[in-house]
Amino acid sequence: MLGPAMEDRGKMIRLVAVLGFVFLGLSQEAMAEDVIHLASIEYPPYTGEAQQHGGFINRIVREAYAKVGYQVNVRYYPWARATALARKGGVDGLVPIWKREDRKEWLYFSDPMPACEVVFFKRKDLDIVFDGKDYLALKPYRIGTGMDYADPEGFERVREQLHVQTVKEDIQNLGKLVAGRLDLVIMDRFVGKHLLETQIAESAGEFDYLQPSLSIEPNHVGISRKTPQARKKLEYFNRDLALLEKEGRIQAILKEHQSAR
Repeated sequence: MLGPAMEDRGKMIRLVAVLGFVFLGLSQEAMAEDVIHLASIEYPPYTGEAQQHGGFINRIVREAYAKVGYQVNVRYYPWARATALARKGGVDGLVPIWKREDRKEWLYFSDPMPACEVVFFKRKDLDIVFDGKDYLALKPYRIGTGMDYADPEGFERVREQLHVQTVKEDIQNLGKLVAGRLDLVIMDRFVGKHLLETQIAESAGEFDYLQPSLSIEPNHVGISRKTPQARKKLEYFNRDLALLEKEGRIQAILKEHQSAR
C-alpha cells in the first residue's frame, strides 16, 4: 500500500501528464492557425517550384509573414486550379496576382510587391514601331498572348479587331516567334528574358522588345474572402511588407535573385 507521499506524487505525475497533453493540443492548434496556405503558379523568375526560394515573390511573402510568426506553405498549380481553390476557400490565398475589379469579389488584395513589366517581344529583323497607345496601328501584325493573361487595358478593348492568337504557355508563343508564325508577343519582360535564356538560348539573341511598356502590373498576395480572419492575415502581411521595404530587404532579395540568374 502506498503512503500519502507516494499517493501525492502519483497524483502530481498524472496531473503533469494531463497538462502535457492539454498544452500539446493547444500548441498543435496554435501551430495549425499560424500556417498560411497559398496557391501559386509556375511563373519564373517571379515564382516557381524549381526557383531559388520558390522565386523572389514567394521569398518576399515568406519573409514578411515570418516576422509575425506565420509559416507559409506554398503549393503550385495551373492558374485555373489556383484561382478555383482561392474562390472556394480551399487555400488561404493566391500569389502572385494582379489587381482587377472583378477579382475583388472573392479576394482581398495586399499592398503591392515588385511589379511585372508587360511588353511586346519581337524578332530584331522586324521594324515595328509602337507608341504604347494606338493598338489599331498593329493590324498588319500577328500577335500572340497567353490564355491566362490579364491583357493590357488598351489592347483588351480592341483585340477583336486585331490578328490575335492565344496559347496556354508563354514558351509556345516564343516558339511561334522563332518560327516566324507570330510577329509580336505580349509577355512580361523578365519572364520572356528568363525563357529565352533557359529554354531557347540558341535563338535568344534574335529577339528584343518594344518600348514603352504596355503596362506595369504590381504583384499582390490575394487572401480569399472565405479564409478565417482574412483581414487580420492581410493586415499582418502589409505591416511586415512595409518593414521589409524600410529595412532594404526587398531590394536585397531582388539583387540576390538577379545575380543568381
